[in-house]
Amino acid sequence: MTIEDIVQQFEKGMAHWEITLPRESVAAREGGMIVKSGWTVFYKFGFEGDVEYMDYYASHRMTNDHHARLYVDGRTRGLPSYEGMRVQAKNPEDDEKVEFWFHAYNQAVGELLAEKGFVSPDAHPSYNVNSWLARTPPEEQGEIESSG
Repeated sequence: MTIEDIVQQFEKGMAHWEITLPRESVAAREGGMIVKSGWTVFYKFGFEGDVEYMDYYASHRMTNDHHARLYVDGRTRGLPSYEGMRVQAKNPEDDEKVEFWFHAYNQAVGELLAEKGFVSPDAHPSYNVNSWLARTPPEEQGEIESSG
C-alpha cells in the first residue's frame, strides 16, 4: 500500500459529503483541516517506527466524532474521541462520579487533540462548541440567560 491508498480509504468514507484531501497537502505530508458540509476534519501524517500513517479526527454535530489512524500497511487503529453523551446514574453519589469521569476523559481527549494540532478557531462552530461543552464541567460553564 501507499499513502494514496490511505487517501482513497479516507475519501471513500467521506464520499457522500464530497470531502477530499488536498493533493498538495498529501504530497508534502502537511496536515490540515477541512470544514465542509457541517464537518470539521483534521488530518496529519507521520511515522510509527518505519510505517507511515495518517491520523484524522472527523466531527459533525449530527453524529459521533471519529478519530483514527490509517497505516500504509492496511491497518486501522481507532483513537480516543470525545464522548458526546453521558449516562445518568440512579443515585446522586454515583452520578457525581460518572460526571467527573466523563469530563476527565473528555479533557484528556482535548489535550491529545491539542497536542496534535487538531484545534482551530476556524473549525465549524458546532465542533468548537461541542468540544468545549464535553471538556467543561457544568459548574465551570456559567449561567445561560433565557431570552424567553
